[in-house]
Amino acid sequence: MYKQIVIIGAGPAGLLLARLLHNRGIECIILENRNEPFLRELNRGGFLEKEIVRTLVEEKASKKILAKGISITQIDIHINGEKHAIPLASTPNKTAIIYDQKNIVADLLESIKADEIPIIFEAKAQRYESLDGDKVKIIYTLDGQLYDINCDYVVGCDGYRGISRRSIPRHAITEKKEELPYAWLEWITEGTPSSAHPIMAFHKTGFAMQIINANQQTRYYLQIKRGTEKDDLPPQKEIWDILEKRLGVQVARGEMFHQKLDYMRSFHTDTMQYKRLMIAGDAAHQVPRLGSKGINMAFKDVILLADAFYHLYKKETNSHLENYTKQCLESHLKTIAYTNFLNQLFHKNEDEIPAKQATDIQQLLTDENKKQEFIQFLIGF
Repeated sequence: MYKQIVIIGAGPAGLLLARLLHNRGIECIILENRNEPFLRELNRGGFLEKEIVRTLVEEKASKKILAKGISITQIDIHINGEKHAIPLASTPNKTAIIYDQKNIVADLLESIKADEIPIIFEAKAQRYESLDGDKVKIIYTLDGQLYDINCDYVVGCDGYRGISRRSIPRHAITEKKEELPYAWLEWITEGTPSSAHPIMAFHKTGFAMQIINANQQTRYYLQIKRGTEKDDLPPQKEIWDILEKRLGVQVARGEMFHQKLDYMRSFHTDTMQYKRLMIAGDAAHQVPRLGSKGINMAFKDVILLADAFYHLYKKETNSHLENYTKQCLESHLKTIAYTNFLNQLFHKNEDEIPAKQATDIQQLLTDENKKQEFIQFLIGF
């Protein structure tokens, strides 16, 4: 079998890339090592920048995002219980949209199936051969059997632990990684939150956040000590008490669904391409969750890649592909730096004095230049 492009991974980035390539008349196929039901049940929040939303709509990648997504025109910052309202945009079509990744994946799968873009589930890539040749051979397993597929280029959208980044020789790749001293407990409850606007709360005891999702549920985040295991968590009533104390508001308590722990890291590589291999999304970078920049950065990667492949195959110029890493980094390094800054600012840190952190956040909200930078970060630089 031969395809122009083989995409490894059917997460949001891999699925969107397949949609974009198909729209441009470029042959592709996706190999995904998990099954479809598993992908459809992945439960993560989605805070999508305005330009990403525009692309999803224009490229017919999501038919439901404008109808079901929630436009965010304001975000409330609570500092030790004191509320500060930050308007993000005067009109809904100029701001970010909340649309969970579960919904994004469902829309993309529906779009891909409608146009019969090939995807093979439970196909695990084992190795890439001849990355420096005229064609790449991908060896993968399916139902216990070995298969191969040839392509011009392979794109790794297979995450931080996937095979793609590890297939770049160590001498050819530079990586920067830091395990951060922050961790979150995350959960969902049925019903709408106490506020129509997202709440980001700094408290001397730690960070908390409340946000509605597009399924009329409420998603909560609570800073916990890194290294905490589920068996170490306090009873649910105590968790709710801590949450309310940090948010400074009463919430509608209910059963906690999809409870999980998230230990944060900051990671990126300055090498997003090697010969006929490109990497995108979490394979190339991971940022802390505050700000929800991971999915936005991943989508920006594949938007650039789709444009680069279009120029290669339809315009017969490879300059865009050669500059793929450079173009990504020009956008991402600023986002990575600001995300790390924001996480350090809002999370309790043993090296920081809470009163000083509160003062720094106040300055962020009152200094007009700093406030506008914060707003642009949220809706998209």
